[in-house]
Amino acid sequence: MSANVDTIALDGYNESNLVQTFQLPESMCMTSMPGGSQDQAHGIAQTAGGEQPADDVRNLLLRISREMASASSVGEILQMMADAALRVAPSAEKCVIHLLDMPNNRLVPHICSHPWPGGLGGAGIPADAGVAGRALRERETICIADTASAADFVPLNTGSNIQSILVAPLHVGETPLGTLSLSSSRTSAFGLQETQYIRTLSAQASVVIRQASLLHESTVARQLSEAIIQSLGEGLAILDAQGRIQRLNPAMYGLAALSEPPTLPCHPRHDAACPSILRILLDPGGEVVGPYELNVTLASGKNATFCVTPSVLAAPAEGQVRIIRDVTVERQARREVYAFISQVAHELRTPLQHILSYTGLMREITDLSEEQRQELLGNIQNATDNLSLLVDDLLQLARFEQGRFVVRKQRTRLDHLVTDLVDKFGPRARASEVTLAVQVEPEVWSLTDSVRLGQVLGNVISNALRYVPAGGRIAVALAQANGQATISVADTGPGIAADVLAHIFEPFYQGNEGNAQSIGVGLGLSISQQIMGALGGSIRAESRKGVGSTFYMQLPTLPD
Repeated sequence: MSANVDTIALDGYNESNLVQTFQLPESMCMTSMPGGSQDQAHGIAQTAGGEQPADDVRNLLLRISREMASASSVGEILQMMADAALRVAPSAEKCVIHLLDMPNNRLVPHICSHPWPGGLGGAGIPADAGVAGRALRERETICIADTASAADFVPLNTGSNIQSILVAPLHVGETPLGTLSLSSSRTSAFGLQETQYIRTLSAQASVVIRQASLLHESTVARQLSEAIIQSLGEGLAILDAQGRIQRLNPAMYGLAALSEPPTLPCHPRHDAACPSILRILLDPGGEVVGPYELNVTLASGKNATFCVTPSVLAAPAEGQVRIIRDVTVERQARREVYAFISQVAHELRTPLQHILSYTGLMREITDLSEEQRQELLGNIQNATDNLSLLVDDLLQLARFEQGRFVVRKQRTRLDHLVTDLVDKFGPRARASEVTLAVQVEPEVWSLTDSVRLGQVLGNVISNALRYVPAGGRIAVALAQANGQATISVADTGPGIAADVLAHIFEPFYQGNEGNAQSIGVGLGLSISQQIMGALGGSIRAESRKGVGSTFYMQLPTLPD
């Protein structure tokens, strides 16, 4: 039967077979003989003088070296090593193998022969303390004949009385790996020959452990790379040094709308079987040195914009990696932003030009009558109000986007609010030769923010005054029914076409000047809708092209 040892999984390896018992070849297993001595039970015959035949040990070391080299995991290697150590050093009663936990600089036990009351794993011992730390630091096998006389001996929780100990470092060059420790309850248990055998075994095992660790790290790295490639949201194409496509990730198939995987490797330019979409995206022509964008018509007929970012692979792989992103939505958003900026600049420039023009006239004409001066000042005031309204709209939009918009509700008499607001627009209506009428029910109360509600109503009336021609009419009314107050603004303006009406509350949306009344930069009505929602109300519009428009604002009422 084989030597009896415990195993645990190594930190970071997570291999299920680490806890399996590895069986040595039958010729290497220790024998059990009735009445046999402990040394005989370890399976290596001894000479009459107590020494082991050198040829037998050398053969064992050669065979265990070959077996360790073919092991599939570090756990198997450690288990073989512990079994072999108890055979080549029959004086040992217990074997413990510690591996170095580099981040914490501690030696953690991973293999131990029975019994081990304290269990394996745990925090371990400091890597620079005790006999084990000295062996690892000095790269020398250390034999302590009597632990009582060793100042740096650190007793382990093995449940047995340790009188002598043999510790061999596990290292490859300057890279420390851990230690192999053999112990006995007898003093001077280990001789020179056993020390030499353990030194040889440790050197052999260290190389194999290091190779297995590097192989495992390489496997983990490959698995991680594969997981990244598979889960990458952007399309990925790997090309070799000749420009042939070697690999496409799943996202690339989706972006390119490929119904079935192409035969790889293939060259986008020279292989007729290569899908046309790949030829367009991966072979734009000329020397590719940086990101490029392409407008592509997909098989579905949909137009899409792709951004392709090439990155040169270093030797020995060579070739290129190309990341492909669908930027259709981003580019559309960018175009909308540019259009919005252009429109804002135009809207800002118009009132500014009016202000500059009117103030210039007032400076140049020194004999203005009081009536003329007041008219110019009124025009300047109107232009300033329009400018202020645009700036306020932009600020309101920013507050909504940043979640900083606040309403302060209080008991408000709506009939007074509507009447007062209409009065403020009276001068502007008269100047535009537009009739502005108001009709309200008395004593209409609501829990609302009077400032915010006034902003919405003012925006609707201002829009009506802006587009109702001279001689037209705007009627503002307030009514209540079924616990709801309704404020309506009806005008005789040009009206809004049905296809435009469905979008007028969308931010930045603008109707066509030719078939609907313009709504500035497309912010006022969008902001009004958000404000009414925050107040617990709503806003909607009805319109007929060539007849006029009516906007309805509704709020819950309060008892008188």
